[in-house]
Amino acid sequence: MERFYISLDNNNKSITNCTSISYSESGATRLAKAMWWMLARIAGWDGGTTTIPVKGITVTGAGGVTTINTDNGTLQLSAVITPVDATNKIVTWSIQNGTGQASISTGGLVTAIANGTVTAVATAADGSGITGSLSLTLSQSGNTSDRHHGDRCWQRYYHYN
Repeated sequence: MERFYISLDNNNKSITNCTSISYSESGATRLAKAMWWMLARIAGWDGGTTTIPVKGITVTGAGGVTTINTDNGTLQLSAVITPVDATNKIVTWSIQNGTGQASISTGGLVTAIANGTVTAVATAADGSGITGSLSLTLSQSGNTSDRHHGDRCWQRYYHYN
């Protein structure tokens, strides 16, 4: 019985009648890659990359703080994404004004505008629709003003909207 094989050398690809197989190192690499691809396809891989969606977002204030108590004060927020190996860990920030008013930067920096409560929301940018939120209390934030009268007297004016 004669053996036939396809030569795997770099120079040609021809069917050869022989009793032994020889091939180059680059040919062996090509064969290994082809076998890996074939086995991966048999196992169900479609050739695409795997995307790991965001499953949860936890929003926290710097140092665990949830109150801004200075006029026009700020608080840096952060968002922790789960799972840790989510493909896209980017969030977009927004504020839902409640009884108070605030603004938020694209980096999660909240600036107090008016006293009350607001909710900061981080939304996953991967299209999963997952959000995380943190309720914030704003006091002494922009609706008071101090005026100096003479050397000793300070007056605080409260502004009601």
